[in-house]
Amino acid sequence: MAGALIGALFKRLAVGRRYRYELDEPDPALRPRADAWWVHVPILLLAGAGTALLIRFFMDAGWDATPWAARGALCTAAFVPVCLSVLAAGRRAQRARLGSIVADSDRRAVWAILATLLAVMTLEAVPNWLAGSTDWVAGLVVALLLIASAAVLLHVLNADRRASERARTVVGAGFSLREPECGEASDALLPHLDLGLGERLLARSRMSVTPYRDRETATALVRGNPDVAFAVLARAVRRSRVGLLAVVATALVHVLLGSTRIF
Repeated sequence: MAGALIGALFKRLAVGRRYRYELDEPDPALRPRADAWWVHVPILLLAGAGTALLIRFFMDAGWDATPWAARGALCTAAFVPVCLSVLAAGRRAQRARLGSIVADSDRRAVWAILATLLAVMTLEAVPNWLAGSTDWVAGLVVALLLIASAAVLLHVLNADRRASERARTVVGAGFSLREPECGEASDALLPHLDLGLGERLLARSRMSVTPYRDRETATALVRGNPDVAFAVLARAVRRSRVGLLAVVATALVHVLLGSTRIF
């Protein structure tokens, strides 16, 4: 519940204040002052301290409130990089046009970064293994997190590879830069691919014979800068591969330090 509330609050801080008389959607290129790390970090730490105090209230363990709040804030501090990285990925997801290849890849990047960082954060359980813990619940949670993270990263990696191959195949199929005077009202009816970044217009054309003259007629369009889009998609594929390597390395650390004794 605390995580859901913090997520809703951060979303509001990222969007900024809107008044009822404003009809247009907020400009995604404008970043409100409240959408900054020095605002997010104190909120996260306070949420962690509050959650710890709530646990102490239900446990009634007789501990003083101050140590519990401090421990809650300290445990939350370990997840601050996760939150800030996901927020940064969310901002990047607004750079491309909606429905484009790069926009879809940027949305998947949010999940890939979250999965990678959550998998790495399971290393917080390593002190338990070093202390000889036999808590099978902790081991099960770690295993489930690693499996789920690997599944998410594999899905994102395959989707980004398919998107990159599709973009390169389409752009390489006889498309060339379109002249400005070739614009027609029927362009919206042509098959088209939106790369998401850049306003360059590429067209695949064929010669059309008319009673008066020959002319080129566009048969398909590609919108965007291919070089920039290819670079973004290549980075997305590399990011997912690095994430998978991080998950595998984290799992090996757990195994080597004796976590398998729990099972």
